[in-house]
Amino acid sequence: MADRLTQLQDAVNAQAENICNSIGVLQACAPPSSFPDFEKSPKKVEQPKEDYCQTFASLIANTAKEIDILIDFLPNEDISLDSEEEFKRLDQENKDAALKLEKAVAAGEVLLEQIRNALRDIAQSQLEIQKLMIDNGSGVIKAGFAGDQVPKCHFPNYIGRPKHVRVMAGALEGDVFVGPKAEEHRGLLTIRYPMEHGIVTDWNDMERIWQYIYSKEQLQTYPEEHPVLLTEAPLNPRRNREKAAEIFFETLNVPALFISMQAVLSLYATGRTTGVVLDSGDGVTHAVPIYEGFAMPNSIMRVDIAGRDVTRHLRTLLRKEGWNFRTTAEFEIVKTIKERACYLASNPQREETMETEKAQYTLPDGSTLDIGPARFRAPEILFRPDHIGEEVEGLHEVLVDAIYKSDLDLRRVLYQNIVLSGGSTLFKGFGDRLLSEVKKIGPKDIKIRISAPQERLYSTWIGGSILASLDTFKKMWVSKKEYDEENMRAIHRKTF
Repeated sequence: MADRLTQLQDAVNAQAENICNSIGVLQACAPPSSFPDFEKSPKKVEQPKEDYCQTFASLIANTAKEIDILIDFLPNEDISLDSEEEFKRLDQENKDAALKLEKAVAAGEVLLEQIRNALRDIAQSQLEIQKLMIDNGSGVIKAGFAGDQVPKCHFPNYIGRPKHVRVMAGALEGDVFVGPKAEEHRGLLTIRYPMEHGIVTDWNDMERIWQYIYSKEQLQTYPEEHPVLLTEAPLNPRRNREKAAEIFFETLNVPALFISMQAVLSLYATGRTTGVVLDSGDGVTHAVPIYEGFAMPNSIMRVDIAGRDVTRHLRTLLRKEGWNFRTTAEFEIVKTIKERACYLASNPQREETMETEKAQYTLPDGSTLDIGPARFRAPEILFRPDHIGEEVEGLHEVLVDAIYKSDLDLRRVLYQNIVLSGGSTLFKGFGDRLLSEVKKIGPKDIKIRISAPQERLYSTWIGGSILASLDTFKKMWVSKKEYDEENMRAIHRKTF
């Protein structure tokens, strides 16, 4: 009898230990505060803790009851177990209680898995809503999430590499610098732009810059989590678009991509569906007529004269005045001088005969630079490219030619809806000078209206941010699946 009692007590103790272990397993399977797959997502998903806690509490209560049942069956010292049947009955009840607990644990695990799947679906749907907008300008790159009013990051679109030998411990670490860090230490670096006149010339550097956008120093996210709307200049080579798609799909592994023309997005940012956009940035200038949302490819005009050419010309003019800016880092100083001091003269011939008011600029070493006629002579090449030996049209001629290449019935409304975009349209006096030049060569019986939005430096990005956040835009995305099946045909089929 003593042996049987000992066996029953051991069985009860073993079952109680199994119950505790099962509860421990159930507790370990509780929903984590953030899932490994989605912990890097910029939007955290709130856990449905109430349902889980209710389930877990219920299981603990049931477990306690089962343990109480087993304890009740333990014999007191004054109870004798003389029959084999009584021992078997208690043993069977013990097994039944264990089976019930196992079923409860299994049901809890199923519920936990359902909760996890639901949370993953919620997280995935939130990620799908959050698209990334990248305005890939020749001089400045702007990026952020669709639906935002302004880009979260914008920095010079160049790469810096040390031009001196590192000889001391604790010196600046790194062989390649991107973004604000390259801008901060540009005096130690050789600066190189991966884009020239809107076309990528160094894909390795361009890829580094795109990867930097996702880094912890900028958007703090992962490319696999967000579809990307990428901009490019009109009339770019097809190969440029194909290589960009290849990098985003095959290297960065984005789930979807759309490549859009910059001017279309600039018009979209103004709330118009009809107009002609004159977009002049750092690398390229183009005029794109759009009517009721339809762009006219045969009417697009482009000229590779823009802000960087103005900077180069200003450097030449300053050299004639005794200021020599030789290095790539010093070229960026000239760019800053251009942005702060230059303007467009309404009448350059008269301006040449008058004494130009000088602007004073303080250089990084503390010395001051007085800028005279170079202030208006440098940006003059936008309207007179022949001043630097270029046999191309000026901005005003590009604009008028684009309108004249459009249908006769559309010209009046296009002249009345000219929209400026891009950093090179920010020169003081640009709008007045453009209006004056267009009136000289345009029709005399049409009133010309030029819109110069204050936010035109970011208008392309803003238009893309609005467009990518619309539900009606979903069908425009080229998904990773489409790219894998059709390759570049999918890109060209859905890209204007």
